[in-house]
Amino acid sequence: GLSLTSHKQLDEKLEQIAALPNVNWAAFVTGRYDILVEIVISDDMADLYAFLDQDLSQVGGIGTSESFVVMKAKRKWIPLPRGARTWFTAS
Repeated sequence: GLSLTSHKQLDEKLEQIAALPNVNWAAFVTGRYDILVEIVISDDMADLYAFLDQDLSQVGGIGTSESFVVMKAKRKWIPLPRGARTWFTAS
């Protein structure tokens, strides 16, 4: 989760983060963070460190970050509600 220092140019900030190497997706969210980001790295924690230290730090305007390492996951597919596909169209 990322907390931004400013809420100006939010779309630009999201685009910058989404374009970083290893980023699978990034989204504005409600709650204690402004943006959630999923990155995919190898099993080496050095890759996580490099992402935070080298890639994410170039974006600027990020006040705090908190990382969550997925230990095990299951994915449940659900049908989308009617009209939901329009939510995900590229703008």
